[in-house]
Amino acid sequence: MSYDFLYKIVIMGDSNSGKTCFLNKYISNINLNNSLPTIGVDFNSKIVEVSNNKKVKIQLWDTSGNKNFRSIARTYFMGVAGGILIYNTAIRDTFGNLTAWLDDFNLTNNYKSIPIMLIGANFGNHREVSLDEGRDYAKINNLFFSEINLTDKQPISSDENELLQPLLDGIWERYILQNKVCTGVKKMCCDKKPQKPQKPQKPPTESIFKRAMNELKLHKDDLKTDGCIIC
Repeated sequence: MSYDFLYKIVIMGDSNSGKTCFLNKYISNINLNNSLPTIGVDFNSKIVEVSNNKKVKIQLWDTSGNKNFRSIARTYFMGVAGGILIYNTAIRDTFGNLTAWLDDFNLTNNYKSIPIMLIGANFGNHREVSLDEGRDYAKINNLFFSEINLTDKQPISSDENELLQPLLDGIWERYILQNKVCTGVKKMCCDKKPQKPQKPQKPPTESIFKRAMNELKLHKDDLKTDGCIIC
């Protein structure tokens, strides 16, 4: 499927915050309440239609919340169009550590004003973080905010309900409308040679490494750090 823009977005937060569950539900509406911790980084992508009648391919990079992989996670903080910061409403520590993740992300990006969305992951069990606390934290730190239930069958990405719409609009307004340089945004220019049709996606059993490498081959020039890639 063709698309007009490509956005690179990183997912961050503590282990057990719900990052991998969110990624799977967002991409394929699969509920994985007992998913294994991410080792290093996970990856997936999806094409969505945004409010300005443009199609956007979202590259979502799910970084590990394990402290042993923190240096690896930082490498994926750079050159992004936006970020998704996730905490588990049932685990207080995942909320208490949000500021450390924000500081790490902002320091890595030289404190540029990159759009970030805060998501409270609710698994339908007991609650240690209230909805108002999440909203207040987002307001104080100038973040988009939503709280979602990752156990029900309601999709969080559809034509009628696009969870990331505020974040996508924020990226559009900051980079596209203002024509600002961002290595995490690429416009698919009409004067370029048409890309070869993409091969059908392989089953989920394909390794994360192979999926990520295949995706990067398709967009090998997207993430260069020199020059403006909005054209």
